[in-house]
Amino acid sequence: MEVTPIDSQRLYRLITEVLSNKELTAREIAEVLFERGCVMTATRQEVAPRLTELEKMDRVEVVGSKVDVLTRKRVSIYKLCGAH
Repeated sequence: MEVTPIDSQRLYRLITEVLSNKELTAREIAEVLFERGCVMTATRQEVAPRLTELEKMDRVEVVGSKVDVLTRKRVSIYKLCGAH
């Protein structure tokens, strides 16, 4: 299966769909989108820039942090603004 790069607006929509009722890290979001065939790799670099932009637009917010199981570094956990 070939995956092609997607535009920012579509990636915003995909990220918000993944976060619709979940709290996830950037890598976790990328893994979901990779499994769906929406991004080329399951790495945080696929979604982190768009998450930053969505955060500046007040569409997503950081609700905590945790240690990533792969990198063993503390990473942010995101959710949609206004989601409970």
